[in-house]
Amino acid sequence: PMTETTLIRRQTTADRGVKAVTTHDVLACIKELTGETFSTRELANALMVRHENIDYGRLEYSVRQSIVWLMRRGYVRAAKGAVKRYTKSHEPYWATVYESVEKSEPCDVCLLNRIFFGV
Repeated sequence: PMTETTLIRRQTTADRGVKAVTTHDVLACIKELTGETFSTRELANALMVRHENIDYGRLEYSVRQSIVWLMRRGYVRAAKGAVKRYTKSHEPYWATVYESVEKSEPCDVCLLNRIFFGV
């Protein structure tokens, strides 16, 4: 027989549906930005327009995770120094800003072999 013990579940993961953006979404958003530098908050604000069904806190957390992944792989780097930004209530805060790194596509060795060696 089943016991009457209540099921323990984590509220942060159970039944929440899609609550994050992918690193691909973040990278596409970075390529669409017009400024030279950007912060994670600016990326989250830009992505919030497309993903209004996602909680802003979780979306910004996903953006931060994606930035770390992109930095480790050389797509993004931290810009020199922090930049003074302002909240909606005009209170100043310091934010780390990032810049995109131009990254070339991987070399196609098979194509080069066909060109130079006729293989």
